[in-house]
Amino acid sequence: MDSCVLIAAVNPADSGHSPAAEFFDVAAQRGDTLFVAATSLWDIGSALSHPGKRQEGSPLNKAFRANVLTVPIDEELFKRAWSVVKAPVKGADRIVLSCAVDLNCTLVTSDNGLLSNSVTFGVRAITPRQYVDER
Repeated sequence: MDSCVLIAAVNPADSGHSPAAEFFDVAAQRGDTLFVAATSLWDIGSALSHPGKRQEGSPLNKAFRANVLTVPIDEELFKRAWSVVKAPVKGADRIVLSCAVDLNCTLVTSDNGLLSNSVTFGVRAITPRQYVDER
C-alpha cells in the first residue's frame, strides 16, 4: 500500500481519513496482510511529526489492527523490478510500484497518478474505499 493511506488513517483531519481507517479495519477483519515499502516509514514519520498534520497523542499503533509488513528496499528488489517498472515516475512512486509488481499484489492508494498509471506496469491499483467495497 502507499504511505498516503497510512498517513490518512492516523490523521482525523485528513480528507481521506474515514476510508483509510475503514480500510485497515476491514483488512484486519479479513485477515489480509498488507505490505508497505520500508521507505514509507520516513513519509509516515514526517507526517506524524509535522505539527499541522496530526493531533497530539494520536499514535500510529492505535490507527489500525491489520497485519502490516515492510518490504525491504534493497538491491535485489531493484534488480527484479527495475526492468518491469519503466516510466518517468518519481522515485517514491517507482518504489511503491516495484513492491506491488514484485509481490504480485494489488496496490491500495489514494494517489491519482498511481491509480491512473498503474495498469501500465501490470499493477492493479484501487482506493481504500474500493478495497472496503469488494466482498
